[in-house]
Amino acid sequence: MRNEGIDDDGANIKAEMMWVTPEMAHAWLGNPMPGNRDLPLRDELKYAEDMKSGLWDPNGEPIIIGISGRLLNGHHRMAALIRADVPVLMLVVRGVRDETYRTMDSGRARSAAQVLKWLGYAYAYDLAALARTQLLYEDTGAPANSGRYAPSNQQVILRVKRDSERLVEAVRGSKRTSDEFSGGCIWSFCWLLFGDLEPEDRDYFFERLADGQGLREGDPILTLRNAFINARMHHRSMPRGWMGGMIIKAWNRFRNHEKLDRLSFSGKEDFPSPI
Repeated sequence: MRNEGIDDDGANIKAEMMWVTPEMAHAWLGNPMPGNRDLPLRDELKYAEDMKSGLWDPNGEPIIIGISGRLLNGHHRMAALIRADVPVLMLVVRGVRDETYRTMDSGRARSAAQVLKWLGYAYAYDLAALARTQLLYEDTGAPANSGRYAPSNQQVILRVKRDSERLVEAVRGSKRTSDEFSGGCIWSFCWLLFGDLEPEDRDYFFERLADGQGLREGDPILTLRNAFINARMHHRSMPRGWMGGMIIKAWNRFRNHEKLDRLSFSGKEDFPSPI
């Protein structure tokens, strides 16, 4: 599929949807435009993962080759394609004046939440955060980004589309504790984890965390509740992964009918598994 046009200098510009192979990507990367931005490795890895798993959709954003043969736009996608080692269907535009490079990539990519909102999802930002947290946990064993892995927007959107009813239920079910203690998606994440184990215990755990009713000294729920209240009173922010570790520790003691007088979690600990 080709379209041809004439730019202001009379040079032919040709656009074609084509399967770009790793060999082609190697050749184009050998002649890049100087000054290409460095892409974090984790972003390159998630691009490559999308390509390998068939989640990379042709969206009209082109690979652009200048009149000189230089790669003007698409450096990061070519690097990811080489890493994925599969052909990918892409729009390739040739014959663009090299000077136009300075105007390319000046916008900001849409987030998964923005795409979900555009698709009409309620709680779009909450759903995107929860889906991303799930994917992190499934890949790394922890619900916070360690720098080794970051889910792509496509993976997040696909997860929301696949499990939207369940994720919306988690956002709604955990809203009271999330509003009370902040932490956003870590609460909906734990709401899902605990519900998969024992829904009735999960509901009681979350209700007592929110209202504190009937809790006695040494009760794991009270100890957890007091830890978060104390952090809020002293304006201490707590990393989301640390919050998740504390919540699961308290849950495990609650499930085992054990007392818990002190509660902490550090990034040096292995993330606990709920029981």
